[in-house]
Amino acid sequence: MMIVAKPLPPYSLWVATLTAGIFCLPSYAAENETPKANATFLDQLIINASPVSQTNQQSDSAITSLSYDQLATENATSVSDIFRYTPSVSVSGGAQGDGLITIRGISGNRVLIAVDGVKQAKNLSWSSLNSSRNLIDINALKQVEVISGPASASFGSDALGGLVYYTTKDPSDFLDNPSNTANQSTAGQYRVIYNGANKGLSNSISLAGRNDSLEGMLIYTYEDASEKQTPVDDSAQGSARRSTDPKDTQNESVLAKLKYQLDEHQAVKISAEHLSSDDDTQVLSSNSQDEQFLDIERRQRLSAEYTNDKATRFYDELTVTVDWQKTTNDQTQKFYNAGAPYFGDYVYDADYDETTQDLKLSLQKDLDFSTTAHQVSYGLSYEQTLFEQQRTSSLSGTNRSMPRAESKLVGIWAQDLIEWYDSGLRVTPGIRYDAYTVDAQPDAAYLASNPIELDPGTNTDQKISLKLGVNYPITDAVTVFGQFAQGFKTPDMDQLFANYGRTGAYQFIANSNLKPESSNSLEFGFRYNHAGISGEVVAFYNDYKNFIDETIDYSNPSYPYGIYQQTNLKGAVIKGVEFKTQWDLGMTQQALRGLSLNASLAYATGTYDESGESQPIDSVSPLSGVLGLHYDHPNQQWGSSVIVTAAKGKSANDVSDSATFRPAGYGLIDLAGYYQWTPSLRMDAGVYNLSDKTYWQWDTARDHTQSTSGLERFAESGRHLRLGLTYNF
Repeated sequence: MMIVAKPLPPYSLWVATLTAGIFCLPSYAAENETPKANATFLDQLIINASPVSQTNQQSDSAITSLSYDQLATENATSVSDIFRYTPSVSVSGGAQGDGLITIRGISGNRVLIAVDGVKQAKNLSWSSLNSSRNLIDINALKQVEVISGPASASFGSDALGGLVYYTTKDPSDFLDNPSNTANQSTAGQYRVIYNGANKGLSNSISLAGRNDSLEGMLIYTYEDASEKQTPVDDSAQGSARRSTDPKDTQNESVLAKLKYQLDEHQAVKISAEHLSSDDDTQVLSSNSQDEQFLDIERRQRLSAEYTNDKATRFYDELTVTVDWQKTTNDQTQKFYNAGAPYFGDYVYDADYDETTQDLKLSLQKDLDFSTTAHQVSYGLSYEQTLFEQQRTSSLSGTNRSMPRAESKLVGIWAQDLIEWYDSGLRVTPGIRYDAYTVDAQPDAAYLASNPIELDPGTNTDQKISLKLGVNYPITDAVTVFGQFAQGFKTPDMDQLFANYGRTGAYQFIANSNLKPESSNSLEFGFRYNHAGISGEVVAFYNDYKNFIDETIDYSNPSYPYGIYQQTNLKGAVIKGVEFKTQWDLGMTQQALRGLSLNASLAYATGTYDESGESQPIDSVSPLSGVLGLHYDHPNQQWGSSVIVTAAKGKSANDVSDSATFRPAGYGLIDLAGYYQWTPSLRMDAGVYNLSDKTYWQWDTARDHTQSTSGLERFAESGRHLRLGLTYNF
């Protein structure tokens, strides 16, 4: 099949003119020029993905840090937008909407996602239910950090394959912002973004104030959008439809914070967060009549934090946090069944709720000796989570295919960053002990659903996670680093307790004896940072044990569609290499002042053992890379970028099933620019997928087969405009 790029839509001429205009805009007068600081990605501060504050240059592992300014420049409005230029991280879903985050081939609940230290609800995919982990307001973010590898020695369960840590803004981010030149006691920001990919319009307003010892902040965001556009415009109905299904989306977010300075050393901070997402989809791609899908998601959080930085014998800084979070997913499927014997309108309503309470105590102490300095961090945590699922069918009524379950997790951890004064060598040993219990709590609704097991029981275990990291500056410009790190993950509710069956069809059997999944990781790399050129290359080897996966038994004729149960497999190995660099060309040649070049590359391969044979791991993405050329005027009044993203296609030997859909590789071109109209008013604009390429992310493609109808429906968005305006006051 030949796919021909569509003619440019009407707005593209305007966009082209705008982009050209950005390059030609006048600059500030020469006397007002302020040269740009030659900061690189290695100078970025890691604020939460490490127990101690340090830069990427000082880290003993590969950590990606993305600031809000970077995301604003790209007019990011979704999780897939956040990681568009991060080759080692991918997001499934395509035009269907953001799905699971994958880091180095590890996906789903094996990646820990946290907002201000609070773990996000797990993904539950069961029947028509597929809960999301992406209820995030990008306008409220200060920084996004990614650890590409196991991190359980610091963060405990679920950091098996990596960590995504979202940090939200504080009042001081507005009040102490350079744009607040008058140092006022109040400040704010209004931001509007148009996203042509889904015709979305997002409005966000932020207000902050300070009065003596009290400061506060309120951020409110509302977005109205439709379905994401794919390059193929198809009005057909049924499974062969090639366009995305029509969808109306409303997203709303409120984040409020209060901070009270009790005295010179003590402070209390209260945070409240409410997010909601409502999707109404007309499922024209269904073969059923009049199918509609309603997806309602809610996330509510309350957090309290106490800090004390008055030095004592036991700590220089103490932090106590208490968090409560409730996440609900309500997904309703409606359709008319025209086939015998069940004629009529049908409704399936699937609910998944997760409520978490946690308490964390963290302490830090600096110790100085004759030859070494120590930054000792230690603490403990307690987490209690209630999981609840049920499904209501107009055909069979209400049932719980798994009982309510409660998990309790206790963790104790310690880490010491040791630095030798004479050489700069930094060694970081760390250890964490976790003990957990996941307890099934059968109730009347569960027992009325005719489960196979009336009481599936309890799963309990304990785990020690170790880490040993090294960072050594060979010269002022070259640093070598590496680490050994372990990760683990407790079994999920559905893996333990899915317990449901129909004679003559299928059966799901609980397995409360599952062991936690675990991983051992080795990383080694070096960094270069000198004369405007910085770079990092890292090789990694991750060994995973006791992977939990589904087994299917077709031997019982009473269940011709199979008997399903979750079991621990032998394990898997993923290894690869990552590279990224940043080059300030103006440091090399004065005539190129303002130009910079960024490049990154990620390659990984993975296998698992099945019946004594090695099989490729489908979740590992193919070779991909990003190359960007950027220009910033010396006074930072305007700038522009050309970014090329490329990915290789999968070969038949790289997938476990030859029927899997394997799209060709692709190359994309994005154009973006900004203009600072005044110190308070800024415009960001970009045209993404300039050539209107029809392409698929591997994480989305691997869920389909070569014979799947309407594959273009699952492709990524075609050429589209994003435009943002930001006003600080």
